[in-house]
Amino acid sequence: MEYPSLEFFRQVIHPEISRYSLRTIKTSAPPVKVEEVSLYSDSTHDVKFRLIVKIVSPGWPDDPRGQDRERIFYQRVFPRLGFEHPRVYYAGLNPGTRHRLIVMEDVSGRYRFPSPSYRWNLEEVFCFLRTYARLHGRGQEILPAIEDRAWLLTYHRQPPDCEQIEESTRYLVSQGIWDPLPNLERLIQQTQEQLSVFSGHSVTLIHNDLYPPNIGLPQNLTDLAVLIDWDMAAWGLAEIDLAYLFMQPFRSASQIDRQEALDYYWGQRLALEGRIPPHDERQSLQSLADSLFALAEVLVAEKVARRPYPPGSAPRAYWDAMYGVLYQRLMELCERV
Repeated sequence: MEYPSLEFFRQVIHPEISRYSLRTIKTSAPPVKVEEVSLYSDSTHDVKFRLIVKIVSPGWPDDPRGQDRERIFYQRVFPRLGFEHPRVYYAGLNPGTRHRLIVMEDVSGRYRFPSPSYRWNLEEVFCFLRTYARLHGRGQEILPAIEDRAWLLTYHRQPPDCEQIEESTRYLVSQGIWDPLPNLERLIQQTQEQLSVFSGHSVTLIHNDLYPPNIGLPQNLTDLAVLIDWDMAAWGLAEIDLAYLFMQPFRSASQIDRQEALDYYWGQRLALEGRIPPHDERQSLQSLADSLFALAEVLVAEKVARRPYPPGSAPRAYWDAMYGVLYQRLMELCERV
């Protein structure tokens, strides 16, 4: 992992920086490291700046655009979001290496970022649902044109591949990770049909990786939350983000009434935009998003099962928990068809 040089910080942040220190906050896969960086000046010997630096390794397996997605997001889309977010000082290449760097303001003094296993309460969920509502409303306006979205992920390019999903499921069953899923083929077919029906529905920018460490909660919960870690940024139905809210690997929303949360979110969208889809349409779109998200995760689950993350690592803990959550959601969806 290549760290920025002292000269880099002098050029990007302030010319009087004389030294810096690092504290690792998080490592994840593909190889990504997040560091808290303290910058010092000889004139004061005190911390002059405290930053967050994300170092992204090149060459992401199975996702060739993943190494650049967050960098492009911060360059092209982030400045146009129009609501509270950390200041970004730099989003580009580490000079002299192929690593990508995101250098931003450390907002941990104003926002708290819970651990992955944190269980939200209703007030906290309402807080970040207000941010979701603004993201998805604003995202419809600032989403790049269709021909310029190749760097973003999506669930809309093509319908779920029945044969591929069933093959992945068989592998997970063969490894003793899951039991068989009755009606899986019908669920996939129904999802394909629904996607065709709603193919012309409005789409927006979605975060696509919203779980506790990626949501900065303000101390008073009356302000908007801040969203970080945009390396899974995508376009598609706003309901995809809501689907992930209720398919958390560590069941972070287990204390939250799903319908109450969805009603609050759409109330916020109505207040901001003056118009939302009718109730039945919202229900159908959420059902479609739940299925799209869960079925897409089946393919990821198989890849992880074939190439497990190291024991004790954060990605390993995530997927050890996610297998069960994903299976439960798929069982629920299969029972409805």
